[in-house]
Amino acid sequence: MSPIVTIKVSEEEYRDLKKRAEELGFSTLSEYILSMLKEGRPHVPLEAKPSEPKPSPEQSKVIMAVERKVQDIVNPYTAKIEELSRRISIVIEKLEELHDAIEELRKAKVRLESLRRAETRPKRRRSKMTAIEHLREEGVVFQSELTWLNNPRAFFEKLRREGAIVIKAGEEYVAVDTSYWEEFKKILAKEKADDPEKVKAKMSERMSKLFARLLSEGVVFYDPTSKEWTVASEE
Repeated sequence: MSPIVTIKVSEEEYRDLKKRAEELGFSTLSEYILSMLKEGRPHVPLEAKPSEPKPSPEQSKVIMAVERKVQDIVNPYTAKIEELSRRISIVIEKLEELHDAIEELRKAKVRLESLRRAETRPKRRRSKMTAIEHLREEGVVFQSELTWLNNPRAFFEKLRREGAIVIKAGEEYVAVDTSYWEEFKKILAKEKADDPEKVKAKMSERMSKLFARLLSEGVVFYDPTSKEWTVASEE
């Protein structure tokens, strides 16, 4: 009679051993355990995952060689992608410049249409218009344009008494209609750029001339602290 060996295992271990024996084709659990003892191999639980074998030195060399080869193949395409990205950035920059140019053309067209409408409007005869009426129609009057004036100071003082804004810009007087002056200041208040050309682009030709004249005499200037255009004085 053969000797009998008894082993105590937990319920979970028993189920695991029995299921493993069935999967490997053993008719009984005893045969599976006896086979493991004879062959000297351990029982591998169902949940356990076999550890991945480490590559040998030769395999590591092959892997490194393959990685270098792949890198050599990828590098040229990486450079091409970077070059393509750079060119796309240039195209975007050019498109933005084109957009700005189109916007400037649109503003120029608006100003031109405004001038054309002004030219087609029926005008009252100049001989019957008073100085203040002429100012209201033109918006701004420069002393340098009134070559026939004998007494500029008296002329512009009269305009001031009748409600005009009168500014001494260097050696000449400039009279501005109050509504026109408010519009002028609104445009200045909205513009935050310190570029005078950008400011003039948003004004009519005559208002642009007023801005340039006041700017040259320091009556209008850009304050870098508040980042806004300022009118130094209004007489």
